[in-house]
Amino acid sequence: MQQDTYDQEIIEIEKELSAELGMNLHRVYLHHLLWDQDSLGFLKRIDNYLGLSESKGIKTLLVLLDDVWQPVPKLGKQA
Repeated sequence: MQQDTYDQEIIEIEKELSAELGMNLHRVYLHHLLWDQDSLGFLKRIDNYLGLSESKGIKTLLVLLDDVWQPVPKLGKQA
């Protein structure tokens, strides 16, 4: 949920497709680097994401401190 890569339009499309497929839960992995970089913006984007999810009847499971999938984490676009 970085400012550079957070795309509300794409998220809205994905939520609509998920709802059409009958999905009712999305898991979102959050990394501490995002908090370190821009804590207030990070919280605003999470709030926006949760609002979009709620509007489609999709719950969200936030996974905190995700630092195991990438041995050397970095900000920016991911592989």
